[in-house]
Amino acid sequence: MLVGLTQRIEVVVDSKEQRDCLDKNWFKRLDDLNLSAIPVPNSLKNPVNWAKLVGVEALILTGGNDLSHLHNAKNIAPKRDATENALLAWSSEKHFPVLGVCRGMQLMNTFLGGSLSRVNGHVANFHNIKAIDGDNTFKNYQKVNSYHEWGINPQELATDLKPLAVAEDGTVEACTHKSLPWLGLMWHPERDNGDSKNLDTKLLKSFFLSF
Repeated sequence: MLVGLTQRIEVVVDSKEQRDCLDKNWFKRLDDLNLSAIPVPNSLKNPVNWAKLVGVEALILTGGNDLSHLHNAKNIAPKRDATENALLAWSSEKHFPVLGVCRGMQLMNTFLGGSLSRVNGHVANFHNIKAIDGDNTFKNYQKVNSYHEWGINPQELATDLKPLAVAEDGTVEACTHKSLPWLGLMWHPERDNGDSKNLDTKLLKSFFLSF
């Protein structure tokens, strides 16, 4: 399976460059799962045609950049938003597996008609989460890393998404699509996740290797 990894856009002021960026830990993470990965450029006229040509079979929407439509958003990247929305639309047609991480889960939610709110205490922090009653996927999780200023309250979650875990403040930390193979996580499984690292490994294996 070839996994397309979307990339954040960073602006280098001195050289007036816009750079696509990706944490190299993603490649190590996927290599450990025997999965191949390819970075998705943000400068393509037609990202779906590109994805078809290179043989992308799954997507990871990675973190970084606020969504451009948000009020007082920081470090926005409209071209990235357009790229990821186009790929999500294609994935919904083809029923490709999609993992949305942090911003990726936020984009997944807004793509499906949900909304976001600013949250406090979720940046560069570890916090407790708990599984929603009846869900076994996250029952052993206790603490996860957190790097986001925007979160999803239960009433803001798109109707096509089902919450699987919540933070102590009630915001949704994990969700799944009710009919598509899409999974959203508000934490970063590619980064240090303390005692939850092994749980993340099992989760990624279960998700990607089941297709």
